[in-house]
Amino acid sequence: MMLAVLIIPSVMLSGALVEEARELSGYLQEGNELSIPPPPDRIANWPLVGKKLHAFWVYASENPGEALGEIEPQLKTVGKWLLSAAAGTGLGILMFIFSILEFRVSNIVPPYIFG
Repeated sequence: MMLAVLIIPSVMLSGALVEEARELSGYLQEGNELSIPPPPDRIANWPLVGKKLHAFWVYASENPGEALGEIEPQLKTVGKWLLSAAAGTGLGILMFIFSILEFRVSNIVPPYIFG
């Protein structure tokens, strides 16, 4: 039961992320442009980062291609980190599942069979 509680949400989340990425990729490959809505004015009032974030967001909403081109190295770094984290999480879940299955099998099968 606990295994299902871990596996089902993980599989559903992974499937949703893959489907969204596939849809975005198809949308962009069809020649559609990425559109970014303008920021809410209240963001400019945020302490420390508000004015810079608001200015860049306005720039990105007016020129999405240029704005994304400027932050491409950062996006690649974050993307690689996210992909690595997702792979590590998936591997951890698989290792957890296999350890539970191995524990169950070792308790069911008599130890003298494995030598």
